[in-house]
Amino acid sequence: YAEVQYFFRLRKMLEDGGTDDVDMTLAMVSVFTPPDPAILRESYGVLKACRYQGETSREVIDAKGIASVVAMVPLPPRR
Repeated sequence: YAEVQYFFRLRKMLEDGGTDDVDMTLAMVSVFTPPDPAILRESYGVLKACRYQGETSREVIDAKGIASVVAMVPLPPRR
């Protein structure tokens, strides 16, 4: 899971230097940690609790690779 920070376009030139450049739409994302295995197990796979990593986990991805949109709702601290 990841949070999109912003989208941008990039023109990629072909290796042969041809004029048929490829325009790509990319996204800068901040990746969440994998789901907490204990919470996932205790909730029988219903609740996937991930930690937000902010600027420490940025990646650039192809925007076409975004499969769905979900909400990451903050959970109260565990006791």
